[in-house]
Amino acid sequence: GGNTEQVRTAARAEGCTLAAAWVLDAATQECIGNVYGAPAIVNTKWVARFPGDLAASTLLILVCRPAQAAAE
Repeated sequence: GGNTEQVRTAARAEGCTLAAAWVLDAATQECIGNVYGAPAIVNTKWVARFPGDLAASTLLILVCRPAQAAAE
């Protein structure tokens, strides 16, 4: 559970820099995504679906950014 930023923080604690989070809306069978760092219009369906906290039982598909190569 938690809000969108708490999901990001929890993912970061596990070594994942989130690019996006997706959920399948069971009623519409539509994938609804939140793309981190995108303009607000990109995430309007996500904000409408999750105006506050996500339920702890929400199944999320998380997309992590690739790890950055260490500078030599």
